[in-house]
Amino acid sequence: MDISNFIKRLEYAKQIDGALGFKIVLQIIFFVEGKTLVKEVQEMAKKENHDWERLKEPMVLRWGKMMPLLKHTRNNLDQLLLTMCASGIKTQQEFQNFCIKIDNLVAYLVQCQHMGR
Repeated sequence: MDISNFIKRLEYAKQIDGALGFKIVLQIIFFVEGKTLVKEVQEMAKKENHDWERLKEPMVLRWGKMMPLLKHTRNNLDQLLLTMCASGIKTQQEFQNFCIKIDNLVAYLVQCQHMGR
């Protein structure tokens, strides 16, 4: 199984169980086989402070491609900014919605280390 399918299955299991990110990190060892692989994943998880969003990146760097696994990329941020520049913000509600979207997107990208603080 490739890494993207593995991560998708973990995220599906997380969604079904209602588990928080750190809990899925703790459960990963039950989804992999072999002591060496389990140890490697545990070391990665510890290094990333058991943060699921951050752990995906080193896993993908080690075993596969990254871009499809991120919920959002820098391109999403650029696209949001271009869309808002083109259409403009006409009401206070549109401005508040834009601020919420931009804050969440930037926070996610910073957390995944795709943007600096």
